[in-house]
Amino acid sequence: IATICRLIDKQCKLYYLTCEETTDLKTELESQLRTIVQEIVENVEKSESKTFSFSLVINGTALYAILDETEVALQRLFVTVACNSASVIACRLSPAQKAGIVELIRKEVPGNPLTLAVGDGGNDVSMIQKAHVGVGIAGAEGREAVNASDFAIGQFRFL
Repeated sequence: IATICRLIDKQCKLYYLTCEETTDLKTELESQLRTIVQEIVENVEKSESKTFSFSLVINGTALYAILDETEVALQRLFVTVACNSASVIACRLSPAQKAGIVELIRKEVPGNPLTLAVGDGGNDVSMIQKAHVGVGIAGAEGREAVNASDFAIGQFRFL
């Protein structure tokens, strides 16, 4: 879906923030995020235009640790990387995690950013409701997302 919607282009570097459940999950995530930040800084310094296009892919297990209320430093590090990326692709998330990531961006990003959530099923309703603007996609998943949204479209490609 990300490629079809052109969230990722050919020159964009992909960083994967994925992990399986381990005893030291938060330390592993912090290490991964710091490595990503270091690589981004190095690539920007090497670039003649001082720009570097990258996207972040994150899974539900990693996001679960980041959304833990006690992990403020980890949340801020994640938000820094996420807000500087061309796109963030989150996969295998629960409905609560989808809403949590929207809430995290609203809370941690300075300047009261405008958030947009796009969903196509009942599991996307909480995320759509947390965002400033919600877009529901009508289709095989039912009408729950459309009913909860500010705007409705027929297919992802209409984005």
